[in-house]
Amino acid sequence: MKHVLMTTLFVLALMAEQAVAKRCTELHSMNAKQINIMVQSYILGEKQDLGYTLSAIAWKESQAGSYPINISDPSFGVHHILITSAIKRSGLKDTSFNRNRLAAKLLEHKVSSMYAIQELKFWQRKYENDWIKVWASYNAGYSWQNGLKYANDIKQRIQLIKLCLIPKSKSKFESKGREM
Repeated sequence: MKHVLMTTLFVLALMAEQAVAKRCTELHSMNAKQINIMVQSYILGEKQDLGYTLSAIAWKESQAGSYPINISDPSFGVHHILITSAIKRSGLKDTSFNRNRLAAKLLEHKVSSMYAIQELKFWQRKYENDWIKVWASYNAGYSWQNGLKYANDIKQRIQLIKLCLIPKSKSKFESKGREM
């Protein structure tokens, strides 16, 4: 009986490990540069309790740095900061020259992260740490309802990052207001 129980536990553990591996496939297929972008985004956001969020946004918006420009928005950088939002947050006058200059700066990971953190902190204060609304507003502004699909995608990506890439420290993220 003990042998059957041990065999069953082993098989269940193996099945669970295979299920995790299947869920982690996309992250594990990233190249070294993409993994570095994900980890650096986490580190840059960690001090503000936004590490997982920044990493997930980098993954979602630019495929972890692979596509840092979206000319249709237009948005720039690892975290695809809208140029109009960056101009407002920077305090610069909205001129073609300043938009171009700021777009070039947003291609620097640290600059993109800084603006993403400012944007996320704004929505975090507005929605009192309701992360679904925060993530939705990062994508859709005040019309957060239009960003619910985006928010749920970010939530799933955070879960995968915690599971497959950057393990969650149990004691560090348990207080109210911190990332989910």
